[in-house]
Amino acid sequence: MKRTAVTLWSRWFPLGRPFAWLQLRSDRRRFAAAVAGIAFAVIMMMFQLGLREALLKGAVVVHRHLRADLAMISPQYDFIAANEGFTERRLEQARALEEVAGVARLEAATGHWRNPVSGKLQEILVLGFRPGERPFDLPGLVAEEGMVERRGTVLFDRLARPSYGPVERRLAEGGAFETEVNRHRVRVEGLFELGTTLAVDATLAVSEQTFHDLFPTNAGGSISVGLIRLRPGADAAAVRDRLRALLPGDVRVLTMKEFIAAETDYWADRTPIGFVITASIFVGLIVGAVIVYQILYTDVTEHLPEYATLKAIGYDERFFQRMVLGQSLILTVAGYLPGVALSAIFYRVMAMATNLAPRVSVLNLALVFGLTATMCMAAGAFAIRRLERARPAEIF
Repeated sequence: MKRTAVTLWSRWFPLGRPFAWLQLRSDRRRFAAAVAGIAFAVIMMMFQLGLREALLKGAVVVHRHLRADLAMISPQYDFIAANEGFTERRLEQARALEEVAGVARLEAATGHWRNPVSGKLQEILVLGFRPGERPFDLPGLVAEEGMVERRGTVLFDRLARPSYGPVERRLAEGGAFETEVNRHRVRVEGLFELGTTLAVDATLAVSEQTFHDLFPTNAGGSISVGLIRLRPGADAAAVRDRLRALLPGDVRVLTMKEFIAAETDYWADRTPIGFVITASIFVGLIVGAVIVYQILYTDVTEHLPEYATLKAIGYDERFFQRMVLGQSLILTVAGYLPGVALSAIFYRVMAMATNLAPRVSVLNLALVFGLTATMCMAAGAFAIRRLERARPAEIF
């Protein structure tokens, strides 16, 4: 038994160690170039996947902070900052169900904020609500609810982009100050924390009355999103189905999970984001595959006499296939690890520069490793074809 094991070991590893590893390390510069190429492909894939995840997560930053079990929207709803309203009467009809504990109205539109320092006009998301209904679970917004009730008062998102002006500093140094939104004078009296979205880079919270002052064309009695809170124990899906059967087709009723998914799908499928990110991942795979193929093909070509000798003394095609595919697997791991480490650094840089929050998820790690292994194995399979055509008699 021991002799059989020794024989198998010597046949699989004639030089005492894995042949694939010895071949790769024989030319350290070529090996380093291959690892660098694969790491580049890994970085591209990880960066694009992280960017996609962060962008789509940012698209639903408002939705994640809504206090509701169901959402009512117009069939023409695209995304939170661009949607057709619907009559408030539909929300009152929903209130009549015994499972409904309460409802809230949310107005949303994109306005133009005047930077209090530079005077520059910039797009900003304006959220209007009735303070007593408390549609958000944001502690800062709840704490400042009394301020919002005053007509003309706005609260500014502390997490907005710096380009909107030093709002927080001005409040800390001099208290409330005035600026303009849609060329109407408003008074900035406080802050809350929400975060940036894909549509806009800053948000204001205002009362329903102030919202209609800023957007006079928005008809009274029409709302952007209706929020429905259910009593404890109520089945959200069952109530959604009852409301769909009860109400006409001028509104859509969704669970909050469906509402978030609808917003995410809009940005992923109906904007260039999904295509651009998928194309970038594909380009990274092609670049990595070409580099690995060139490295393996060159290695096979330069060592054809040695391989021919091994063929002449009895090593079959499967031995060489295992060798080349073994090299592919080694390159996969050697390029994947530094690629992931560098991606984590780029994620931190992106988070500091953009307020987006990409993260290294287990799913993305597994997906990128699978794509990298497939890329390297495919390149190895093409390189094997060159080796299979080698004949000892032709070489010598």
